[in-house]
Amino acid sequence: MPENDHYRTLNIQPDATQEEIQKSYRALARRYHPDLNPQPSAARAMAAINAAYEVLSEPLKRAAYDKVHKKPDSALSNVVLGAAREALLRKGWSVQQDKTSELILKNGSRAVHVALIPTATSLALHRLARNASALPVVLTAKTEPNIRFPKDSVVVIDVLRSTILHGVLPDATYRDLFSRFI
Repeated sequence: MPENDHYRTLNIQPDATQEEIQKSYRALARRYHPDLNPQPSAARAMAAINAAYEVLSEPLKRAAYDKVHKKPDSALSNVVLGAAREALLRKGWSVQQDKTSELILKNGSRAVHVALIPTATSLALHRLARNASALPVVLTAKTEPNIRFPKDSVVVIDVLRSTILHGVLPDATYRDLFSRFI
């Protein structure tokens, strides 16, 4: 278990909701609690899980943690992804869902579920592949080392390098929507 990154310890993204934090904590507790797991490392893992949950489950502690542990390049990533989000919204597709880090856009029979993720992780990509209600597309500024891309049709675009890292946009209408980023 990673000791310094509470989000990684709980297998969640930094924008996880309180419900997602609690759900992940409970699943990990069932897996690593020393009463349920005889492995010698279970107690150590459970201590790290408890420490992460104690911080992330309390909004004030979480805000303080986020401020101290914010990645130095995240400000640039957030600016770039914010501009990408605004560019997508100006493309004329109807907005079905509008969250800070996710959009669902529709144009006729085509729909796209866009996730704006500063650092793409294997966990985030697989979660999007599982939960997307339309063609899943990730716009990211960075990917974690040794990322495992899902076999599903997730399209991953590195907006800083103007490159499709994984997947294929199925037709010219989708390519036009994302043309600014590739």
